[in-house]
Amino acid sequence: MARNGLEPIEVEAAVCGYFCRGLRAEEVSREMLASHGVKLTRQEPYRILSLAGKHNRLRYVPPQHDHLRQKIRERHGAWLRRVEVVSTALYEHVTEAGAHMLLDLVRDLAQPPLEKKVVRIGFSGGNTMRKVARCFADLLRKDKDGLPQTIVFHALVSALELKDPANDPNGFFTYLWHDPTILVETDFVLLPTGLVVDPQRFQQVWDNSEVQRARELAQDLDLICTSASCWLDDHGPLKRYMTDSEECRQGLLQQGIRGDMMFLPVGSKGPIDATGMSRAFTLLQLDDVARLLATRGTQVLLVLGPCGKCARPKTEILETLLGLEKHHLSHLVTDSKTAAPLFKNGEWLKTP
Repeated sequence: MARNGLEPIEVEAAVCGYFCRGLRAEEVSREMLASHGVKLTRQEPYRILSLAGKHNRLRYVPPQHDHLRQKIRERHGAWLRRVEVVSTALYEHVTEAGAHMLLDLVRDLAQPPLEKKVVRIGFSGGNTMRKVARCFADLLRKDKDGLPQTIVFHALVSALELKDPANDPNGFFTYLWHDPTILVETDFVLLPTGLVVDPQRFQQVWDNSEVQRARELAQDLDLICTSASCWLDDHGPLKRYMTDSEECRQGLLQQGIRGDMMFLPVGSKGPIDATGMSRAFTLLQLDDVARLLATRGTQVLLVLGPCGKCARPKTEILETLLGLEKHHLSHLVTDSKTAAPLFKNGEWLKTP
């Protein structure tokens, strides 16, 4: 119902706008009455603000943590091309920053000297990647300047759960699927396999003709977008899907397990051999990622925010991946809560 000529959405826009100016609730009410003739109860400004948030109409953009970003650049700038550290403790802010960096990288590939008309992006799975894909799709609806004619999205991992599509890029590619509001052409290379593959069946799946074709196409990837998780976080995929036996768990511990990247286990000395273990099917192994980065110039964007369920920072896996002799990433977006424990009094720390 209109209030003094203002529709409900217009009242909401005005209230949220005043909050964004830094006004307190009682000041918002006074301004609404003085400027618009709309009288609000004491609690209405908060209720309207909450409603706008629930409908995804509010956006907070946290600043970059320049000191932490510079520290990481000083230590790894010889090979790490770009770093962003978001001043936040929420993974949603990191995924949004990751989507913006991904868009920048796509634009760079479409500009001289490469001037690519078709850009191929490989997506890992997980909730972080789902959020990045959704935000990236929104960005592709806003401005096509400097973008290639076509973006091809490759699924690099299989689903992990029967009823949860959040981990499966085949599922969250629907955000990008031939949507007429997206301002570039999109195409897809899906991974025709699903769920956790047991050791006895792995080679059979690997030899599937469609999987082999997808693997061949993945050799031409321009970008890989992935996240990672920590072994110490009980919400990570390794804890849920690779510890089906005590023997498997002990094997991972003996190899110095620190976490995973692309659902593949990583130890203190590098990728862990998962032969004989049940695991998610992954089109590329981490050694393949390192090879593509080193020989083909494929760019690897790691988007690493806190755990989406418990907000635990991912310091251990970040420190591990940055410290490996072989590089498995070229670009990094992370949060200040994850990056800060790596330093004390300006010095780089080794995490336990």
